[in-house]
Formats: sequence, structure tokens, C-alpha cells
Amino acid sequence: MLVWLCLCVSPGLHAALTVQVVGAPEPALRALRAAAPDIVWVPDAGDGAAAAVTLRWLAGTDDAASRQRADSRPQLVLARNASDWPLRAGDSALYWGVDLVAQWQLARTVLPGLQRVGVLYPPAHEAEVLALRKEAGETRVVARRLSGMPTARDVAELAQRVDVLLGISDTRFFSRETAKVILLSAYRHQRPWIGPTPAFVAAGAVASRAVPKADLIAAVVEQFRYWQRTGTFLPARTLTPGEVVCNVQVARSLAVDLSRVPCVPVRGGT
Repeated sequence: MLVWLCLCVSPGLHAALTVQVVGAPEPALRALRAAAPDIVWVPDAGDGAAAAVTLRWLAGTDDAASRQRADSRPQLVLARNASDWPLRAGDSALYWGVDLVAQWQLARTVLPGLQRVGVLYPPAHEAEVLALRKEAGETRVVARRLSGMPTARDVAELAQRVDVLLGISDTRFFSRETAKVILLSAYRHQRPWIGPTPAFVAAGAVASRAVPKADLIAAVVEQFRYWQRTGTFLPARTLTPGEVVCNVQVARSLAVDLSRVPCVPVRGGT
């Protein structure tokens, strides 16, 4: 007599979710695996044929490598701003860029006598500059709109008219390629630079509001947990900048007192 064994899968059990990860740095990949070890995180170089969804981690100026790996799977995009990558139906995003008003509030905290604040910005951020003017009240906002990338001369001319310079959260406008020129020019004129990212702080800005890395990883995992349950992502949202990142060495050389705000020193800036 033959006995047939039936292996049944409970409706509550699901196969492990496989995620194709595009563009994430190795430390982020390790953090994702530690936070959600049951999810299979396949990096760029791995075989993501079995992946149901994509995590697109945008980090560079134009993210050419990420664009070359475009695919038709639903994807979660991690980017500085909504303009960095177009979303399709079924996609979602987490935005970690910090707006000018938040950076100005930080500048006002570390420089209580602040009277004039300077901003260089591209045309796409006109509304953000307007919001800053409304929030700044009696503080004078000296803003200059540029059609091209900011230069050392642009920074020098603005630095002579203000007490502090704010960096706007725009991936192409303020990038790795422009950071050195911009920050050296500000430093030569002894003007502190606030924002827009921790990478800028590591390069020589005084401080920036930022989304803690742990919060970012938790938000990514939350999205994929929701996908496991529902087959869809949560709506796109902007993450809260819950910490201040600072460059203690640069702040000290510019006589900026960081004791007024708790901050996380960047590597090389202590």
C-alpha cells in the first residue's frame, strides 16, 4: 500500500523576499542584512533574477550606473529629492534631503547673532527659497539664482554680503564635484557653510541636519515588510532629519560654538 505524503504550506508562510539592490554602498548593504536577515538582499554584482522588487539607492551626481540597471520590477527609490528619479505606477520612494528652512534653523542656533544668510540655488528651488524668506522674518536672506553650477567666484561674491551660507538640497547643484571649490571659497572668506548633507560636512561645511542612518535603514525595511504583507509599497515620503552632523575642526577654526546643539562629529572632522 502506497502512502502519499502531502506537504502543505500554511497561508501565513511566505517564501523569502528577494530584493535587487542597486547602488547601495557596502556598509548600507550590511546594515540591511543585519536589520532584516530573512530578506535576501542581492547587490549589484549578484544574480537578481529571482528578485521580486528593486531597491534603488541613489548616491551620485547623475547615478549613471543606477540608470544603466533600470528594470521593470516595482522599486523603492532612496534619493535626496523627488526630482532625482521619476517614479512609475507601483513604485515608492524615501527622500532624505533636508530643506532650507531646517538648515536655517540650525544656523540660527549655532550663530545666535545671525543677521544675513546667503543661498545659491537653481531655478527648480524657487519655492524653497520663498519659504525660507517667510520663515526667516527679520533675518535678511540674500539669494542668488544660478542657471549653471556654482563657482568659487559665485561663493566669494555672496560671502562678502552675508554671515553664513546655506547649501540647498540638490544632487546636481551641490555634489562631490562642486564641494571642494565651493567650500574652499567659503573658508577663504571665513564664512561658515551649513548643509546640505553629511558628505558636505565631511568635506568642510560646519554642520548639517541629517536623517540618522539607523532611521534610514529602518524606513527601508519597513517598506519591504509592508510589501511582504500586501504586495505594494507604502506611499512615498520625506524622512525626518533627526540629528545634526558637524565638523568640529572647521567649526573651531571659524569660531562657531557647537555647544548649543548636540551633534555627531564626522570622521576626519573631530
